[in-house]
Amino acid sequence: MKSNSRCNRRRHLKPYASYHVICKINRDEIIFDSRFSDLYQEIIARCKKKYSFQVHNFSVIGNHTHLMITPGKNASLPKIMQWINSVFAKAYNKKTGQSGHVWKERYFSEIIKDARQFITTFEDIVRNPIKAKLIENAKDFPPCGLYHYLHKRKSIITEKPVIHKLFEHCKDF
Repeated sequence: MKSNSRCNRRRHLKPYASYHVICKINRDEIIFDSRFSDLYQEIIARCKKKYSFQVHNFSVIGNHTHLMITPGKNASLPKIMQWINSVFAKAYNKKTGQSGHVWKERYFSEIIKDARQFITTFEDIVRNPIKAKLIENAKDFPPCGLYHYLHKRKSIITEKPVIHKLFEHCKDF
């Protein structure tokens, strides 16, 4: 039986490409309170020590996450995401005393094809908590890249001048 799920489609991968990655929680449960969104970010930071990749932007929203990442040399998106999601699932289950699946299905990923799509994706990730009606202004949402940038928090975001310019552009969303 063939699945129609967009997460189960064959992955399109390209060396050194940037990706928009979405991970959804099983049964659409809202699990990402501040404790677990912080845990998710800590796990990404640990993964960055294991694999070479850049995080350009992110948002952790209730029942799903958005990442904008570029795998580096000798790293692949599937290995990075498998590590992040499996380590998070084990830690979440241990902390909550649960067992079983945390993630709804495999992650969804899309290759970012050009500069225009890079900017649009970056802006969409910033706007996502507003779209979800969690906040009125993206700069007020702690588990996202814009908040980390504006509050100069130690972050999983890769330090690059172009990324700083995009955050400056988005700070009034």
